[in-house]
Order: sequence, then C-alpha cells, then structure tokens
Amino acid sequence: MVSKSFIGEQLKKYCNLVEIMLYFMTKLITAFLILIIFLSCNDNHEVTGNADKIEYTALKDFSFSPSDLAPGTPLRIIGYSGGKYLQSRDSVYLYEFLCIDRQKNDTIRVFSSLISVDNSEHQEPTYTTPHMFDGQKKAYDAEFEVIDPQKEKMYLMVSSTSDPKNLDATMLNQPAGDFKRFVILNKSLPLMLEPRFKAAFGCLHFKQQPW
Repeated sequence: MVSKSFIGEQLKKYCNLVEIMLYFMTKLITAFLILIIFLSCNDNHEVTGNADKIEYTALKDFSFSPSDLAPGTPLRIIGYSGGKYLQSRDSVYLYEFLCIDRQKNDTIRVFSSLISVDNSEHQEPTYTTPHMFDGQKKAYDAEFEVIDPQKEKMYLMVSSTSDPKNLDATMLNQPAGDFKRFVILNKSLPLMLEPRFKAAFGCLHFKQQPW
C-alpha cells in the first residue's frame, strides 16, 4: 500500500515541475512577442507598411481601465505602437508601450509623451519623445515615472524646435491643461488594443539609452 507521505512527495515534485514549465513558457512567449512586435519597426522608429492602421484618437474619446501603477515600478517592454513624430504647439501625443509589471507580473498599457534616460553629465535625465524609441537597441527594461504637466510641456516645446528662441511668450504661458491630448493606437497589433489590460499615463525612464 502506498503511503500518504509518498503521494505527498510525488505531488510536490509534480507541482514544482509544472511551475518550472510555466516559468519557461512565460519567458518564451515574452521573447516571441518582443521579436514579432519589434520586427515590425524600421530604423526610423516607425511601423513599416501599416501607416494606414495607426490612429490618433483624442484622449477624451478613448475608453480604458485606469491602472494604479506606482512611480518607480520596474517594467519590461514587450510592444511599441510606433507612429510618426508629430510637432504641434497645442497638442500632446501619447505613444503606447505594452509592458509587463515585473512586481505583479501583470500586462499593462503605458501611454507616454516622453521617455528619459540617465545623463552622466547632469543630475537631470535626458528627455525625448517616444518616437525615438528603437527596439533594435534592445533596451526593454524601464521604470514608470509620473511627470509634472508643466515640466512635460517645457520638454515637449523644447524638443519641437531647433532654436529655443522660437518659443514665444504665448506658448510658454499656456497652461499645460489647455493642451489637446491624443493616444496613438496601432490597429495592426491587436494585442496592444486588448481592453482587459489596464492603462497608465506617464514617462518611461531607462538606464540604457533606447534610441
């Protein structure tokens, strides 16, 4: 007759084996998603052949479930919407990143108007628009950052002109809340449109330069 302790040991080994298999399956699926999504991006950081499937939707008309993603949360990027670099004096464009919350192991959609990287020469990070994100750089690890709206406005204004002297007083004094906000949605990548994934709005901060 088989003892209960023997059965318990076998079940424990079986559960451990299943856990190991699930772990590696998750890793393989993540790697596959990264490969498929980023192979669709060219050297100009735009999605090739799908320009007609990229939509710019007003944030006020965009339906989503808000996330409580905390600043400093480590993220693993598995997808990027792409999209053209759009210059505007009265609009903010939010590029979509599909990410894994590495603390909760949840999938989340992060919409960003800016990305940043540490600057060894200055205390302040270097900021740029997400259009510059290059998946071929393999900088997939980032932290979520909430950025002050007025600071966001200044960075976007400076990045929209080659000469800061072109920033007139009207632009500089315009309240950040007056800006029209648009989300960039890539209809050719269904996984990034999954409504079950909650959405967070902020900046992605990188240790490794992603452009």
